[in-house]
Amino acid sequence: MTISKSQILVEVNTRTNRGLSQVDLNKYLATIMNDISISVAGLKALATLSFTSGDNVKALPSDYRSMISVDGLVEKSYESLASFRTQFTAEGTPEFWSVLNKQLHIWPTPEDDVDISIRYIQIDDDIDNIEFPDEFKEALIEGCCYKTYEGLGYTGNEFTTHKGLYDDQIAKLKGVYG
Repeated sequence: MTISKSQILVEVNTRTNRGLSQVDLNKYLATIMNDISISVAGLKALATLSFTSGDNVKALPSDYRSMISVDGLVEKSYESLASFRTQFTAEGTPEFWSVLNKQLHIWPTPEDDVDISIRYIQIDDDIDNIEFPDEFKEALIEGCCYKTYEGLGYTGNEFTTHKGLYDDQIAKLKGVYG
């Protein structure tokens, strides 16, 4: 069974007694999916990529979906890294990173072999193709419910109730997935 966006929209509109549009749901769902991916440890992974001297690009693990962090390096846009490479031919200790086409790019190019640790999310955050396990459906719905009220500027009982239910679901999922 998969979690469908249309099921989430129906449930959110029913529980909030609102007529939430698909556009608003997309915004709220993307935020909640990102929050869950970061909050639940079982959806994250660690890996170490080994770069040899003169090597500044490595393929990311096959289950990679999006980057959380690269230890000791600062994220830059790919365009910035490409610009650095054309302007400066420096080798040294890598300081910056970017991802393009499921490859990690670093700069400057290492002059010595170096291992770089990464933290990444294994679940895709594509709101049109929800990859979360079925156990996450209730958290997705309650998260979108509280985001609906938050988006309307409501901070009363409805917001508090759905935020609490969402937090409870996240706590349960952390108990199962870490």
